[in-house]
Amino acid sequence: MKPATRKAMLRCAALFGVLMAASMPAAFGHSTLGDVAALYKLAESSNPYVQPAHGALLYLGAPLVVLSSCIMLLAPGLALAAAIGAARTTGQWIVCGFALSVVVISATAATVQAATGTALQGTSFVAVVLGCTVAAFLVLAARNLACPYAAWPWQHNGASRTVLAMLAAPWLILIALAPKFYWENFNGDGAHAFESARLLLSQATPFWPASAGDISSFPSLNSSLFAFANSWFIRLFGEFEAAARVSLLLYLMVLYAGIVAIVEHAQERTLPRIGHVLIWLQLSVYVVVMAYSATYNPYFSDLALPATQDTQMMVCFLGFVLACLYRSTGWMCLFIVMLSLSLPITGLMLPGMFAAALVATSKPRPWRIAITAAATLAGCVLLGSILPTLMQFGGLPIPGGEYTAENLAERVDPGSSLALILNNIGQIWPHLWSRLMYLLLPCGILPALFLAYWKRQDALARSLTLLTAAYYLPFFVWPGAALHHFVPVMIIPVVIFSRMSLATAREKGIPWRPWQAVAAAMISILICLPAHFRLHTEARLVGSAIEDRIGGYERSNAQVFAGSELLAEIIPLAWDAARLGTYGGSPLMWNYYAHTGKAGADRPNYVLQHYDDPPPNDMKLVIHRDGLALYVKSDDIWQAHRSIAPAVGFADHVFVFPGGRTWVAGKTRGTGAKS
Repeated sequence: MKPATRKAMLRCAALFGVLMAASMPAAFGHSTLGDVAALYKLAESSNPYVQPAHGALLYLGAPLVVLSSCIMLLAPGLALAAAIGAARTTGQWIVCGFALSVVVISATAATVQAATGTALQGTSFVAVVLGCTVAAFLVLAARNLACPYAAWPWQHNGASRTVLAMLAAPWLILIALAPKFYWENFNGDGAHAFESARLLLSQATPFWPASAGDISSFPSLNSSLFAFANSWFIRLFGEFEAAARVSLLLYLMVLYAGIVAIVEHAQERTLPRIGHVLIWLQLSVYVVVMAYSATYNPYFSDLALPATQDTQMMVCFLGFVLACLYRSTGWMCLFIVMLSLSLPITGLMLPGMFAAALVATSKPRPWRIAITAAATLAGCVLLGSILPTLMQFGGLPIPGGEYTAENLAERVDPGSSLALILNNIGQIWPHLWSRLMYLLLPCGILPALFLAYWKRQDALARSLTLLTAAYYLPFFVWPGAALHHFVPVMIIPVVIFSRMSLATAREKGIPWRPWQAVAAAMISILICLPAHFRLHTEARLVGSAIEDRIGGYERSNAQVFAGSELLAEIIPLAWDAARLGTYGGSPLMWNYYAHTGKAGADRPNYVLQHYDDPPPNDMKLVIHRDGLALYVKSDDIWQAHRSIAPAVGFADHVFVFPGGRTWVAGKTRGTGAKS
């Protein structure tokens, strides 16, 4: 064996050993999150954010297992990315590895599950993932034998610094927001995201049959990608709230790697330590905003949605940017497909706008990139229009209709939106500052201000600045825009700021110093924090008083979810309740806690069952529909549940905007309702 080949095989073996060793805490300790979830009563303690009595579990054991799981799930894709040459830099390697893991693990899990007829969970899922890793490294080994001089991710300067920061910062975020990840009850969107991802334990796609009721509206084909990666953590850890939320940490790790790769592209030097610190500080502001204020619920935000979905979408976009920088047609197409499956409108706008911005700012004009992007986007739109029909023809559940072309056209109709703006301009004008805050605060203030330094920007930074402006302005004036619609302009300025900072680090007279950026980010965090940190725990209280006699929840039986909609007859939906001044929520979250949040309750106050079955003793019928019925026992308990007054945990003084839907709960206003 030639020395070069021997060296390539040794580094392949070393990487395999490191990734496998890093995967072991998750492989053998995946029950740890269940132990943490069992401590849910700590959410009602005087300070749930500081629990020294459980410090070893909460601040060492659980974060170690969660971060280990992220490495384990990235490992197959990382090996394949290195094998096919997507390892020019550490950041590119990690972003491309994530994309390949999404494809490989999701496809393999669905295939094995279909072949065995049993859901892959716990140890069996670990075995499948580790099997994928072994197979991927065999491919990498074969590649090294054929081409021992291929690019290697660790050859890039600053690789160890990037990886260390990629692991350390999410650990700190998980510690700081532990109760939000582990114990806070689902809201309606969070429960919907959880159930859609959990559906993949029963079938190959996250789409519901129409008989499931309202839950079948989401996800649609163009918003389904998040469910696949989220399902990994549900398979691994179990059916707990945290399993639907910790995927955010995986996305943040890859997002950070993508930012570093773009910032350092074609630069003469790598990011210094302070550069990595600043990126994570600015991303921490974004996390705070998504954790506490980005929601459609009038009471509180849930990390399970929209934070996971929107962050994953930005990972895919940064992957597309990197593919454009390296002129890699295959990766461009893959990331555009992933974007088209991530979010409607935004998933199509971002690659199209960036390709156009590159043409406008670069010389020579990258027409090949623009043509490839346009053709791939057109293909995605065409395929998205015919695939539901093919799925229906094949007897498969069709994607939800919430984000169909007809639905989206109705929402963003320019004529109606313009009329709404003009009719309400007097009401909207005094609050336009809130939309300015959507740009200024979540990125840490200074990155947004750096958008104005056009003359100091290179072609890449200018193209990202044009993209930011082109994306931000339509949503700025669209009355129906919610806070999470502005996620791209929360992240892209961080990329621009870091790239400009690295490029001008040796120049004299630069208009900022690192301590100023740190101070601006810390000020942003303080402003974006809510007025209080009380967690929402009322859903478990209500859910534990519900008994489901329909059966089949563990198999995601459609009738269970259709029947749960009857619960809206006893406790109104959140947006209706907030207007009435009563407690409200979502049947999906009550349904979840009816099956998982009993907490020793053996005397249900509400019973869901088939209408033809004998009625429960000492209960009265409230409503029956489609062969299902809801019974109530005690009117006093019923009234007590309707009278719950959960605190509103928004940074409402910053992010309230009277566009879209706005609710009033007492004197506190909160934005958004999933329409």
